[in-house]
Amino acid sequence: MPKEKRPHIPFTIQFKLWLASGGRCQLCNENVYTDGYTLKEGNWANIAHIISWSPNAARGHRTLSKKLATDYSNLMLMCSKHAKLIDTKKYIEEYPTERLKAIKSDHEQRIAKLTEITDEARTYPLIIQSNIGKNPVEVNLKEAEAGITQNRMYPKAEAFVIDLTGDIGHGKVEYYSGKASEITTRLNAFLDKFNSNSERQHISIFPLALMPLLVHLGKELGDKHSIQLFQHQRSPSSWVWQDEEVPFEYIVTKPQSFTESKDVYLKIALSDHIGEDKLSTILDINSNIYEISIDQPTTRFLVNRNLIPKFDAVYRQVLNEIERVHGLDSTIHLLLAAPAPIAVQCGLSLLTRKDPALWAYDFDREHGGFIKALKIN
Repeated sequence: MPKEKRPHIPFTIQFKLWLASGGRCQLCNENVYTDGYTLKEGNWANIAHIISWSPNAARGHRTLSKKLATDYSNLMLMCSKHAKLIDTKKYIEEYPTERLKAIKSDHEQRIAKLTEITDEARTYPLIIQSNIGKNPVEVNLKEAEAGITQNRMYPKAEAFVIDLTGDIGHGKVEYYSGKASEITTRLNAFLDKFNSNSERQHISIFPLALMPLLVHLGKELGDKHSIQLFQHQRSPSSWVWQDEEVPFEYIVTKPQSFTESKDVYLKIALSDHIGEDKLSTILDINSNIYEISIDQPTTRFLVNRNLIPKFDAVYRQVLNEIERVHGLDSTIHLLLAAPAPIAVQCGLSLLTRKDPALWAYDFDREHGGFIKALKIN
């Protein structure tokens, strides 16, 4: 008997598959018109079947194989390597029909979302990273880009990185003021391209740095540009926001009675409690203490981007009340146990001419708790 011949796939179906796949392998996402090793251009693609075109082959079906042999829903664009792999006897059980359908669907949905992005959705990524304690931390660029595209935007340029790692001076006032000056210089270099033509731009910020430095960054940015803050999720490591709405309330605690002291302490206790044991070196009996907290502080609470503007509304109300009750000549001592984007937002929300002077504190276990680190305004 002559060998069974694979049916010809119409050009219109092939064309649709190439477009929907973005010219990339639906399994590994590598482009299939450039050889990955030699970089030579050519058609290195294979069109693979989910349900085999032959009833006698693996993943074959007595009736569906012939019916779906040239059906778009049953075809996948793949590089030649992976087209062969999914049909190899040794690995075929790892790629059953339902798994391949899911891979095809996920890939085509991702390509559709990315290609729907318009020029108005451009954003400029800004990364800030510093030592946390004695350990330098770095933002993964690919993870940051994934956070941007999930937000239905695209990076207009390579990420601008303010890298403060390397120097170890955590706990010394000179360290914070020096790093703040470095932030201002680097940030001005980043913003110069926008400020020269007074064009308002969208900036995506990926912060992993000490709290006082992030507050300073926010204050320096101000309200000249549209800002989107991102939160690093640890497990798995990601900068992608969850889409689900989270029912959530911030809790504001005010002094039961006010003293004449012009020193006002504002605790932001969102990722951890700020107990008296952490404040013993800085507070006295005359202190006026305000607090913004949540029912159960945790490092994992900030999973939805909408929780940041909700915090901002509460934070602004508290700042307004401090100015009203204690006067513009009072001093706010900001104590943060919060995710990094919240620290940036604390600086973004400041009104230089309206709000009292604000000092940002850093928590340093080696120095006995919170230390007065950096004057913000």
